[in-house]
Amino acid sequence: MLQQDNLVIIRVWHSGLHGGAGVGHVSIQIPRYQDLYISLWPKDRSPRIQAAFRPTPHAFMTYEQDLTLEGRPPESEIRLYSLSAGAIKNAYDRKRATLAGWQLCQGIYFSSPEGGGESCASLAYFLLTHGGIYDLTASSATARFSSSSLGSSATPDELALVLKAAKKQEEKRHPETKNFPLQPATATDEENEGESIQSRSARCGMTCHLL
Repeated sequence: MLQQDNLVIIRVWHSGLHGGAGVGHVSIQIPRYQDLYISLWPKDRSPRIQAAFRPTPHAFMTYEQDLTLEGRPPESEIRLYSLSAGAIKNAYDRKRATLAGWQLCQGIYFSSPEGGGESCASLAYFLLTHGGIYDLTASSATARFSSSSLGSSATPDELALVLKAAKKQEEKRHPETKNFPLQPATATDEENEGESIQSRSARCGMTCHLL
């Protein structure tokens, strides 16, 4: 039986090629760890070619900052209960301690001498693989995800496809998750009586495609 407090939320702002704008964006939220929100951006957001192939200074943003920077709610919001939230948190802590910077292109053809650079999508891919995403994805989706990510770069649009396939698999195996509340209460919520990311976005009237 899956637990509601094992919720991992992945938000995807699609690129301009798939109904969104720009190159897209990906973030991960884990409510059980003090509403941990993982959203990687370059500090300097002006387009520069070197940022595609070499790490540049990075920053982590909040959900509200993501909404401002993207100028809209995410096109896709995928809520998964089958991943290991703890493994994702541990992988994030290790990665953050050694992260060299933001780098758009990742993969075997775009390795940099400095090493350690990530884009929002490649970081999400790294964390989701540690969290067990391959245990959920169907074989065809897994092959597409693995091939594209290793050969070039994980992209927000590719991640959205794989995550939707993972959600379908989860609901097939665990139909009870369809009735889980959108935002489970956590110890932090009860102690601090603060607004969660989800409640703030709902209060602002922001909606997105929930899966």
